[in-house]
Amino acid sequence: MVQGTFAGTDSAGSGLSGARFFPALLAAGLLAGCAGAGSGTTASTAAVEPGAGQSAFGAADCTGLASHAPGPDAITLPSRGVRIEEARRVTDGARAFCEVTGAIVSMDEGDPPVRVRINLPDGWNGKAVQFGGGGFDGKLVTAQGAIANGPEDAAPLAAGYVTFGSDGGHTGASPFDGSFGMNETAMQNYLGASVKRARDAAFAIASHYYGAAPGRTYFVGGSKGGHEALVAAQRYGEDYDGIVAYYPAQLLTPVWHRLWQAAYAQPGRALDSAQQALLKSAVLRACDGLDGLEDGIVGNTKACETAFDVTTLLCPETEDASAQCLSQGQIDALRVAAHPVQFDFPFAQGIERMGPFPVFEGGDLGGFYMDETGSDGTKTAYYGFNSGVIKYFITRDPEARVEDFDETRWQDRIQTLSAIWDAKDPDLDSFRGAAGTGEGHGRSGKLILIQGSTDMAVPPAETNAYFRSLEERYAGGLEHFARYYLVPGFGHGHGAFTLKWDALGALDRWVEQGIAPQRPIGIDGADETGPRSRPLCRFPAYPRYRGTGAPDAAASFECARP
Repeated sequence: MVQGTFAGTDSAGSGLSGARFFPALLAAGLLAGCAGAGSGTTASTAAVEPGAGQSAFGAADCTGLASHAPGPDAITLPSRGVRIEEARRVTDGARAFCEVTGAIVSMDEGDPPVRVRINLPDGWNGKAVQFGGGGFDGKLVTAQGAIANGPEDAAPLAAGYVTFGSDGGHTGASPFDGSFGMNETAMQNYLGASVKRARDAAFAIASHYYGAAPGRTYFVGGSKGGHEALVAAQRYGEDYDGIVAYYPAQLLTPVWHRLWQAAYAQPGRALDSAQQALLKSAVLRACDGLDGLEDGIVGNTKACETAFDVTTLLCPETEDASAQCLSQGQIDALRVAAHPVQFDFPFAQGIERMGPFPVFEGGDLGGFYMDETGSDGTKTAYYGFNSGVIKYFITRDPEARVEDFDETRWQDRIQTLSAIWDAKDPDLDSFRGAAGTGEGHGRSGKLILIQGSTDMAVPPAETNAYFRSLEERYAGGLEHFARYYLVPGFGHGHGAFTLKWDALGALDRWVEQGIAPQRPIGIDGADETGPRSRPLCRFPAYPRYRGTGAPDAAASFECARP
C-alpha cells in the first residue's frame, strides 16, 4: 500500500475565474479530448481492440502505480496533476483488481481536489465505464457495484471493465450540504468540469497500467449522475462511445422552492401519509385500467390527464381535511405541481419553464413530501436541495432565508449559473460522430435516456422536452444514435415498478455490433411485485396489455402510442 505520492507543478492559477472560467474553456476548445488517446501519458496509448482480453496483473504492478501518477499534461482542464493516495490489490470472490484512489489537484492551493476511484480489473475487456454521482455529490463514487438500476449480476467491474468515479470535486457533510458552492473551483467541478477531469485521470492511469488506452469508454449515471451523463454527451462528446442517462437532473432549479412554498407556506396544505395514499388510490381507480390491465401502474398517462379529477377528493364544506378527503388548500398546492412552473425570466437556451410534475398520474408523493430532517414534517426534499442552491450558489450568503428568496432580484446570477449548470443543449454533433449518417462507419456515440413516469424529483416532462429537442434537431437521423424509454410506474430510482435492466449491456452491443436495443425488457426489482416484467417502449409509446397472457410477463404487452 502506497500513500501520498504526488506528481504535478506549483504553477499559479489560470487567471480564469467565476463566470468567465467555463465559457473561456469552451472558446479555447479545451472541453473535448480524444476517446482513443491518453493525453500526456508516457506509456503507450494505442487503443485496445474492443473486446480484447488482458492478462492478470500482479500486486507489484498495482502498488507501483504510485510512482507513475499523471502530471498536469494528462488532464485537459487546468490542474497540478494527480496525487495517488492509495493503490492496492483487491481480491473479492471471483474478482481481482487494482484499486486506485487519487486526487486531481487544483491549481490554487486552497481549492479542493477532485478525488477519484479507479478500478483496474484482471482480465480487462479493453473498455471503461465512468459512474455518475448523485445529489450534491461530495461522496467518492467507488464504481465497484452495479450501475444505476442495473442488475447486480451485470456489475461492470466483474464483467472486466475498468470502472471509475469521483466525488464531484468536494466533500459533503450531508446530502443537502451545498456549502462547497462558496468555492468557485468546487462549484465549477460540480457543474461539470469534474466529469472531464476524472475521465482524463482514469484514462491516463489505465493507459499506463495496461500499456494501452481503453478502446471504448462509456458513462452511466442517474439523477445528478444523469446530469453528468448529459454533460459528458454535450460538452465532452468525443471522449465517449456510449452514454446512459437515467432521470437526468438537467436544470438549475431554484424554482423548486415554489413547490415547497405551495405545500407548506400556509398551514394545512401538506398531505400526510394517509392523504398521499388517498390520492394515489383515487388516481389508480381512474387510470390504472387505461393501459388494459389493473396492476398498480398507470401506463397510459396521457389518457389519465383527462380521466382523473382531483376535485372528487374535495372535502364537504362542513368537514376538515382527513384521511378521507382533501382541503381546497391541499388541492391548490397539488395543482401548482401539476402545472408547469413558469420562470420569471428565461434560463439559458431560452428555457422558460419547468414541469409539470406527475402528481395526478401516480407520482411518488413520498418524495414530494419527504421531510428533510426526518422529524418535524415541515420541510421537503425540495427545500433541502434549494436551500443549498440559494444560500451557497446564488446569493452566496449562508444566512439567507430560503423563505424570503425572490428569484427576480437574482436574475443575472441565475442566468449565469444556468448557462454553466443546465444540460439542455441538443447539439450532440461531437458525440454522435458518424451516427447520424446511418452509414455505420467511424466513431459514433450512442445515447440511451431512461425516465420514470412517476418521478417527482426529475419530472418526466423535462426529459420528454429534451428528447423532443433532439428530435427537432436531428429528425430521422436521431434513431441512429439515441433511444428514450419512459417507464410507467418508475420513479426516482424506485417506485411501483422498480426498473432493473442491463442498460450497459444493451449499450455495448449497440456500440460494438451496431445492434440497437430490440424490444428491451425491464424487470421489476421491487420486493412486493417483482420479478414481473414489462417491455421498455420507445417514447412516447407505453406498454399496453394485449388482453391475454400472463399479466406479469412482458410478452403479454405491446408498445402502443397514446
